[in-house]
Amino acid sequence: MSFLAKLKAPFGDTNLPKFSLKFGIVEIDSTLIFFILGLLLGLIIFHSMKSLFVVLLFIAFIVFILLHDLMQIGVAHLFTLKLRKFIIYPFGTKKIFGKDFDNAKQEFLYAFSGLFVYFILMVFFVFLGLTVLASYWPETVILQNTLTAQTFDFTIMQFPVFFLFWIAFLLFCFNMFIFAMPMDGGRLAKAVLTLIFGQYSANKIVPAISKIIALIVILAGLFFWDIIIILIGLFIYYSTVKELREYEILRVLEGKSVRSFMIPVELIFKSDLFITDVFKEMKKTMNPDAVVDYGDSKYGIIDVEIISKVNKLYWPTTKVGSVAKGVDSVTDKENLAYVAQYMVAKDLEVIPVVSPSSKELLGIIKRTEFSDYIKIHKIL
Repeated sequence: MSFLAKLKAPFGDTNLPKFSLKFGIVEIDSTLIFFILGLLLGLIIFHSMKSLFVVLLFIAFIVFILLHDLMQIGVAHLFTLKLRKFIIYPFGTKKIFGKDFDNAKQEFLYAFSGLFVYFILMVFFVFLGLTVLASYWPETVILQNTLTAQTFDFTIMQFPVFFLFWIAFLLFCFNMFIFAMPMDGGRLAKAVLTLIFGQYSANKIVPAISKIIALIVILAGLFFWDIIIILIGLFIYYSTVKELREYEILRVLEGKSVRSFMIPVELIFKSDLFITDVFKEMKKTMNPDAVVDYGDSKYGIIDVEIISKVNKLYWPTTKVGSVAKGVDSVTDKENLAYVAQYMVAKDLEVIPVVSPSSKELLGIIKRTEFSDYIKIHKIL
């Protein structure tokens, strides 16, 4: 069962809009939409070669990453890993599968296939530049600063083929030589360490290596006073912690179904009810969260934290459906490990459970339920 394809835009009065475009299992994160709008706005305002370069750089960057991901999705499919969610961010993607790899060799081939795409792109553009498109390839290349996308000479725009080669080269090096999760280099290191020491030890060693690399990158950014390098280091650290947390969830909950942790719905409200009436009922039952029914088997989640962000003066006139957090429902037969991973990735405390046939609401899954189960197993 794949998650429902729909567009939701839930937001509170005091927050920026939080939404995502969804097309089946593919989701375009709101940060990507805002980033693209920012690039286009900069291009309109500055209308310069430099702003055009940034736009073209981003387009090539995201296209190459998508080609990389398509190859890895195909390889994962060969290993019977079903893609459950594909989220596109401004500088990368997130692929969520229904289970983990069966062995280290599969994960090694998965990571290697992504690097192979970047290598083929490099070879392809070198071939074009040295043969049929020689006029778009420089005879002599002088790299003026460091080998990073933000410091090399912008005159490279004069040579589009070399420009594309350079992006593929940067992506290859970044993914290959930074042995940190979730980069391909980190996955390769994890696979090799698994073969040598075993899976449990590898999943303890790789995050430690990743954190050290993240610290080195951050210190390098501070030394050269380069905000981009600092942000890359912070991204590596954040991704490492998140990857480790998700792995631990999958490891403990793999094979368990949603039905085993599903509980009855205590509170459910129609989306056209006003916040005042909803909060009174939540206060009466001392229940901090509830399900919102939008109709047509579409549901959302409302809790006291969301309500508290709305000015009390607007409670009597604000419908709960306009501030509730829209969420994707799951069926009672769904793999709990995947659902837990999705809830952690989306920072959801509650998710509705529906019948796979009628889409009728059967109950809910609370994050605290499986969190306690994980704590018992001394994972968190």
